[in-house]
Amino acid sequence: MYTPATTTPLYLLFLISFFTFLFHAVPFISAQDDITNIGVIIDVSSRIGKEEKVSIEIAIQTINNASSNKHKLVLHVRDTGGNPLQAYMAAEDLIKKTKVNAIIGMETWQEAALVAELANRAQVPILSFAAPSITHSINIGEMAFLGEVDQQ
Repeated sequence: MYTPATTTPLYLLFLISFFTFLFHAVPFISAQDDITNIGVIIDVSSRIGKEEKVSIEIAIQTINNASSNKHKLVLHVRDTGGNPLQAYMAAEDLIKKTKVNAIIGMETWQEAALVAELANRAQVPILSFAAPSITHSINIGEMAFLGEVDQQ
């Protein structure tokens, strides 16, 4: 069951770790006037998209406000409206016009696959929030435990 109170802090922790890694592990970023452009591609109208946007903004603020940090992250948010083709066009815009150093977001595998193809050609790292497309199959014993099937 999805509970926003527990997943939002996880997004935040994960994003802060990702941005910290991006600062210290990727050498091409430090050559750009102490600014790193991060593209964000999400469905802003969805509940989970709104939570992701808030988590990302908090993570960026936390990193940018660090007293020892002179390097700043700048977010460039694009809305997909839940459409994979809009996600592709947003990625194309972020890569070609905005010159982002990384892209995060993409809630579905269709969005992630399209953006990954484009980002791979442009050598821009991506981080997708898409859930696995293959789900765990439940056997009869587990279903009985869950009360869904009576074992005979």
